[in-house]
Amino acid sequence: MFDKMKFLKKWTAIALSSILLSVSLGPPPARAVEAPPQRDAYFGDLHIHTSYSLDAYLMLSANTPDDAYRFAKGEKLPVLNGEPDQTNQLSEELDFAAITDHSEF
Repeated sequence: MFDKMKFLKKWTAIALSSILLSVSLGPPPARAVEAPPQRDAYFGDLHIHTSYSLDAYLMLSANTPDDAYRFAKGEKLPVLNGEPDQTNQLSEELDFAAITDHSEF
């Protein structure tokens, strides 16, 4: 008499064993090639407004260009209209920053 459950278990075990064996017998993975320095990623901000720019001034920005560069370097700055001891700081310093104030002021 044919036992369907026994047949399925046997062929499932054979199929899984074959798959595992074929995966383990493959070639070793290739080593990652280190990227050349000209392909490094840099992170920064190319559009920073300070209180010297009219639109930022109207939005109550109190930070000067010196403050913006200090903030980009990772220093803490006080939060305007925040708690007395509340500050803001980037988790990592930026690689580059550019002040792009408008000239109306």
